[in-house]
Amino acid sequence: MSGARAEPGRGVPGDAGRRPCPRTEAGEDEGDEAGEEQQAALTAIPAVVACHVVSGEADFLVEIAVPDLAAYEQVLLDEVLAIGPVRDVRSTFAIRTVLSRGPLPVDHRRLGG
Repeated sequence: MSGARAEPGRGVPGDAGRRPCPRTEAGEDEGDEAGEEQQAALTAIPAVVACHVVSGEADFLVEIAVPDLAAYEQVLLDEVLAIGPVRDVRSTFAIRTVLSRGPLPVDHRRLGG
C-alpha cells in the first residue's frame, strides 16, 4: 500500500465544485520535447489534480479542480493556453457521476476471472 487519501463528496466542505477535463494537443510539427514541455507545464499548474497521456486526437487529458466556470476560464486562458506547444484545447464536463469506484481493491488482480 502506498498511502491513503480522502475524497470529499460533491457539495460538502472541501469539494472543489467542478472538474472540467480539457484535452490538449500540440501542433503536428512538434516532437517529443514538446510533449515533455507540455507535461511539465501542465503538472505545475496548481489546479491540475490529474494529468494523463492519451492516445487518439489529443496528447494529454487533464483534470482541473475549480470552484466555477469563471475560475476554469482563468486557468484555461492564463495557464493552459500559455503553454508554448499547446495548439488546441477541447474541454469535457461531467454532468453527473454514474459510477466512481475509487482506487482498485487490494485483490484487483482476481477480479474478472
